[in-house]
Amino acid sequence: MAQVGTIRYIYFRLADSNGVAVTGRVQTDFSVIFTRNTLTCADTMVISELGTGRYFASYTPSAVGSDYIEIYDSGTDTRIEDVETIETSVDQASGSGEIVILDENQGAPNALKITQVTSPEKYVLYVFDSQDWQNGNQSVSYSLGQTGLNPNGTWQSKIEVMYGTYHIVIVGATQTIVISPFLEVTGPTYSDGTGGSGEPGPTGPAGPPGQDGDQLLVNGNP
Repeated sequence: MAQVGTIRYIYFRLADSNGVAVTGRVQTDFSVIFTRNTLTCADTMVISELGTGRYFASYTPSAVGSDYIEIYDSGTDTRIEDVETIETSVDQASGSGEIVILDENQGAPNALKITQVTSPEKYVLYVFDSQDWQNGNQSVSYSLGQTGLNPNGTWQSKIEVMYGTYHIVIVGATQTIVISPFLEVTGPTYSDGTGGSGEPGPTGPAGPPGQDGDQLLVNGNP
């Protein structure tokens, strides 16, 4: 489900009857039906070309509801239909404080900036739950969020996730690259500061012994 105020992307390809990619389409070449709760939606939608017959539509939902989008290209007789439920933003709805906003600066400045490819703008970045990815659920339909990329490798938009472990993946026309496997996303940690140390306090009573358990180490390629 999508969220109010978070940009959505709808990707599609165009090819002729021989399977040859159709390029050069602009927004006015398409017929578009865009409704929310069966009424015409006024949110601005932009259709752009990625290249090699790959296109995407993007818009930012302004209200909750059920969005229906139909994009039709008469030259190839291609019809793309998309239905999505728009909900209130997670951080507004949950109030749990367990939301992290991901971008290229997660953990450190430019830590997740895309430098692994020469034309990042031709890729889409997805966030997957690491357990899903390891279980083979690697279709973009299993992703928890996505964003386009700028030519300099920065993210076009931020992605909201809960605390957890994630795979950051980019997908292009011919390849999929795992940028950051098993990325741990947690809340802030706190230190005691950088000032001088004082006298140690008295030792408190010992707590009860903990229960022994098994430690699972996962070591494999994403």
